[in-house]
Amino acid sequence: MPLLSGFVSKWLIYNAALEAGQAIPALLAWMVSVFTLFSFLKATASVFLADEGPESAGAREAPWAMIAGSAVLAAGSVVFGLAPQVAVNYLINPMLVSLGLAPCIGVSWMGLTVENGSWFSTAGLVMVVLSVAVGLLVYLMAAPARRGLLAADGPSAATAGVFSGGDPLTGPARLPSSDFSLIVKNSLAPFYHLTDVDSLYLTLWRSLLRFCGVLEKVVSCFERHAGTAMPVLALIVAGLAWFFSSAGANPTSAAVQAPVWPIRLGVGLACVALLFIGYAGLKDRRMLPLWAGAGLLSVLGLSFEVPFIRLSLLEGAAFVALALIWKASEKRAASRIYLLMVLLSAAATAWGMSAIGSARTSLVLALLIAGFSLKLALVPLSLWLPMIAEAVPAPLAGLVVAVVDVAAFGELLALRQASPWLFAPTQLWLALALLSALGGAALMLAQRDLKRMLAFSTIEDMGYLILGVAAGGELGMSGAVLGLSVHALAKALLFGSLAAAEADSGPVTLNLRGLASRYPWSAVGFLVGSLTMLGIPPLAMFAARWELYEAATRIGPVFLGALMLATALSVLSYTRVVALCWWGPSDQSGKPEPALLTAALVGLCAVLLLIGLWPAILIK
Repeated sequence: MPLLSGFVSKWLIYNAALEAGQAIPALLAWMVSVFTLFSFLKATASVFLADEGPESAGAREAPWAMIAGSAVLAAGSVVFGLAPQVAVNYLINPMLVSLGLAPCIGVSWMGLTVENGSWFSTAGLVMVVLSVAVGLLVYLMAAPARRGLLAADGPSAATAGVFSGGDPLTGPARLPSSDFSLIVKNSLAPFYHLTDVDSLYLTLWRSLLRFCGVLEKVVSCFERHAGTAMPVLALIVAGLAWFFSSAGANPTSAAVQAPVWPIRLGVGLACVALLFIGYAGLKDRRMLPLWAGAGLLSVLGLSFEVPFIRLSLLEGAAFVALALIWKASEKRAASRIYLLMVLLSAAATAWGMSAIGSARTSLVLALLIAGFSLKLALVPLSLWLPMIAEAVPAPLAGLVVAVVDVAAFGELLALRQASPWLFAPTQLWLALALLSALGGAALMLAQRDLKRMLAFSTIEDMGYLILGVAAGGELGMSGAVLGLSVHALAKALLFGSLAAAEADSGPVTLNLRGLASRYPWSAVGFLVGSLTMLGIPPLAMFAARWELYEAATRIGPVFLGALMLATALSVLSYTRVVALCWWGPSDQSGKPEPALLTAALVGLCAVLLLIGLWPAILIK
């Protein structure tokens, strides 16, 4: 609606669509806006204007903090609706420039462009302001007569609702707001009945949950036999790599250089934050020196350019993590599976890297693709990661995901730059990327344990990053480096946000309610981490996802559609967790969150917001 910021954004979108010759999408978008208007009309008439009933007997005014926040948002909507150039010039354009995109120019009052002359937009603003002023003047002029009528009706009438601020009817009969609600209900009932899609949404939601549940049963079956399934699946992936490499790699493929220091920064900050969280929440603090050792080896491994030294340090970090998992795991089977993964991936990766230049290309590709698929938990070699996440404390699971695994991905990036011809036959890399993105996102919806859900979220994000590495080019590599750095910080934040609840209540599942009232800072951390992983601005992952989406577009629309579908499934998963587990009242009391935990969570949130506002810090 005019005068508000939403009108400006819609106006600009409609204009952009029409200028691009896309009249039908513009018309469809306008129709969606109309239906949205009717939805808000129904909600307003039913909830705020209808007669009070037993459902609203306990209703009360919102707390002052919520009123103040709502007032700030409303004022911002009006200010940016009247003068959107303020937001465009000082918020949007700096973000566009930092992403390497052209700034938005020519936006003036009310969202009108100045292409037809500044007088055109100024005159439009003056007309709007005059109309509002005239309406306000008429309302104020009628105020004395309205107060007299209200007084004549008696004290009871003075407290009754008056719809729209118009003059009340003479006599005892007046037009309360509930009459308007009744008019909307009776007059538009056929329209709302025809456009009620709730039943369709519920059917789609239940069907999606059933499908994801079937996938989870298949994965659980493989997990029960992971000791046999992982080597067999690794051989299948290696065989497929051998087959695709027979199509011929391109030894002349150009190398694309990408900085590694952002990954070191992300891994280092994540490790420090997790050390604070672990010190605050772990019962056995004797593990912390090993904890710090795994982080130090990971950062050092990313600092060396000599392949043998780098690989040795990163594998050393994985074996230190193995010692931590072996000591802390509640399920010995998970520890054995992680041991198997570390041994298989280390052997395949070391053999493949040592064979570069001396063995057949097909053998090198088979070994490296199988080895890195195991290390990074790419589908179908991802069985070990959910098992580990469920079996160990949340901070330790965060260490494995945000530090050790991210550092292993750094090794893949170094290989991409040193031997780009290994990625020239991209079919299998892209297939692994899509399987991981879609499979991880779908399996997120099937989880009731939040640590397992975050593990599948990691698998999903690895699919995005692998697609960026396989796509190559400046966009793909920049998106992968920035996304990997942010992944380390966001996953440390998400797993760290579960530490306090897990220490008090045991496994954090969808059965828990009202966690935000018991652990407010953990709730903030989980919400910020979720929004970051979804690529919501102004948080850090937005810039990385933007570049990865554009890289997928250049490969083909199918890849972009697959990534968007994975994102939509992830939105459903994170939204369900926040709505069910964090929001709402709690019937239990929790211990105060430790100061070190709070400091770590707040620090990670601040870093993610800073990178989101100025992504050039890492991109450049």
